[in-house]
Amino acid sequence: RRQGGHDERIVPLLFGCAVEPYFLGHSDNLLHLGCLAEVLEEFGWEHAEELVCNLSAKILGRGRGTPDHMRRSAIQKLEPISEWIDGMTADSTEPAGTFDEGGFAEGLVSGDLDGTFDAVTHALKAGVDIQRIVTEMVLVAADRMARTPVNMNPGWGGLAREMALASSVRTALRYGGFQVAAKALYHAAWQFF
Repeated sequence: RRQGGHDERIVPLLFGCAVEPYFLGHSDNLLHLGCLAEVLEEFGWEHAEELVCNLSAKILGRGRGTPDHMRRSAIQKLEPISEWIDGMTADSTEPAGTFDEGGFAEGLVSGDLDGTFDAVTHALKAGVDIQRIVTEMVLVAADRMARTPVNMNPGWGGLAREMALASSVRTALRYGGFQVAAKALYHAAWQFF
């Protein structure tokens, strides 16, 4: 940042790092980077430089343990998907056809890792707009919350996290671009899984 000439590249780079396969399951990264990007937009680099640079380095640079078996499997599945997304642009997808919201929702909460990731992949390959995919994810999260009994220990934290993380994909799209948001969809899908 202090070398100059790179201000517009820093926040997209941070988001790009946060959606790498190794960070799968560390959903706070996307949420917190979104907040930092909004602070930066509100106050500018002159007032927010130290906060943004310091916290983003701590967010992305903190140590992580070895992933458990299921997360390791998910990371291995996400690596080729991530490479495929790197070759995509918003214009390279097929023209948007019909979006089977029911099939997408069913795949998202299937409890099968392949089914969950495939639901997102099929939607992206079909040319469905990321905003529309995010809307469906938020609706699925809201539906799951609405169907959860309130008089039990329903795990509201996890359900609220699904909704917040799905919503954060919009922030990733705004500040990181199409490829970052496409990868962020898989991080949100992992939360649903």
